[in-house]
Amino acid sequence: MNEQFAAAKKAIDEQVSEVLQDYQSRLNQKKGEIESVFNQIQEVQKSTEELRRAQEKLESECSAQEEKVHDEQNEEEGQAIKAKILEMEEQITTRECLTCSRLLVVADVCAQGTQRIEAMEAEIKLLEGNKEESEQKASQLQEEVRGLKRSYEDMCSSSSSAEKRIREEHEKQHSQLRENIEKITGKKGIEGLQRRQEQLLTSMTSFLQQSEANSNEMSVMTQLLSKRFRSSSSKVSATPDQISVEP
Repeated sequence: MNEQFAAAKKAIDEQVSEVLQDYQSRLNQKKGEIESVFNQIQEVQKSTEELRRAQEKLESECSAQEEKVHDEQNEEEGQAIKAKILEMEEQITTRECLTCSRLLVVADVCAQGTQRIEAMEAEIKLLEGNKEESEQKASQLQEEVRGLKRSYEDMCSSSSSAEKRIREEHEKQHSQLRENIEKITGKKGIEGLQRRQEQLLTSMTSFLQQSEANSNEMSVMTQLLSKRFRSSSSKVSATPDQISVEP
């Protein structure tokens, strides 16, 4: 019975260990996804900073070109500069649109990351609750097994004591019978011997019946203990999937 209980406890410990390993693996995966989102945000910030510097440089160049046009009063060169300014403005607009698109993508990724984090936190709470319930069931099973073990030991002790008393009584009667045989002579002695043999047979029959009753009682009790232990073990047993979704 101790081996069966140890096997059941070992199975529970293995299931809890598998659940914790699965949870750690998922947590590491989620952390990697969150780090990827943060890296994307940093890339967008870097692109925005580069765009800002390019815009400042462009504005400086435009200002210098406008001053040159104003000073030289060259219409043809002014038109070329204006065309270049328009081209630069178009490039800035394109970069701004691209940056806005990246920011929208990052915002969407952040929202998804937040939802995943909330789902992970809920799953963690569920796993913690299932772990507590599994430990409670294991403790309850241990108490029940200890109670069954005490009952079984008491029954075995009582049966052993009863069998010992019957054996001592039988040996006592058998010893007395041998003494009577040595003392008995004649017809009366033979009749007394026959009566004593009948008494001995009766005592032996009673002893065998009592032994058989004790044996039957022990067999029934053993079957009951085995049945209750299997029932208790089935209550505690659970797959890792069951533990992560229900307890």
